[in-house]
Amino acid sequence: MTFSVPKGATVSDIAAKLFANSAIRSETLFKAYATLLGRAQGIKTGNYYFGSSESALRIAYRMVMGQLGVQQVKVTIPEGLASPDTARAIKRDIPTFDDKGFLALARPLEGYLFPDTYFFDKNTTPQDAIAAMRDNFDVQTKGLQGPTTIGGIRYSFAQILTMASLVEEEATSTADRRVIAGILWK
Repeated sequence: MTFSVPKGATVSDIAAKLFANSAIRSETLFKAYATLLGRAQGIKTGNYYFGSSESALRIAYRMVMGQLGVQQVKVTIPEGLASPDTARAIKRDIPTFDDKGFLALARPLEGYLFPDTYFFDKNTTPQDAIAAMRDNFDVQTKGLQGPTTIGGIRYSFAQILTMASLVEEEATSTADRRVIAGILWK
């Protein structure tokens, strides 16, 4: 059985869905196990894969520990890739990945999907990949997301990110990036 735990789901929501899918026999027992085991960290989001004979305790333990039950695939997204190249990079490592669905969702987020090495399961959806990359972007740029002054002019984070994306696409060396950025800012 495949079971998805979305971001923001409560233990009660998860217990009810597991019970409805006959994965557990008691919602109350599952909630007690999950609450005791996950006191500090709670249940992890993701797509879980369960065998037919797993107990409520085992299921709660796996969800608290984030043990999805499927081997993760290492996918490296290098810096400077546009959305079509990112989709191809993921599809290269996960042949069943919906690259067209990824492109439709990723285009408006161009520049906000952080290049890094990710570990996705082989059934990762475009939504899962984008959520992981976007969450990583927010973590990596946490202290940088305010307005910045460059050459006496105040720019928003979005303006700076747009400029960085344009310069990255057009230039191949640091010296070229400086020249192009200088021209574009003027």
